[in-house]
Amino acid sequence: MMELTAQELERLDRKGIHPVSRQGEECLVEIHGRTIRCAWRDIRRIAAPSLKERLCAQLPLPGRGVSARERQSV
Repeated sequence: MMELTAQELERLDRKGIHPVSRQGEECLVEIHGRTIRCAWRDIRRIAAPSLKERLCAQLPLPGRGVSARERQSV
């Protein structure tokens, strides 16, 4: 919906934000029972992964050895 990925929609849902419609660079969202108009770029920014999510994605998986970043720092 509205060019958002499933992960982005899930992040918005966790924050209580539900996109209703989009018209150009503006969109309507429902937040805590109220419908407001906001900029599309703001919705994309809110739906982006948090710093914690981005940092967790960079950690090496167990049993896969040393990451390239760790090899460079040694």
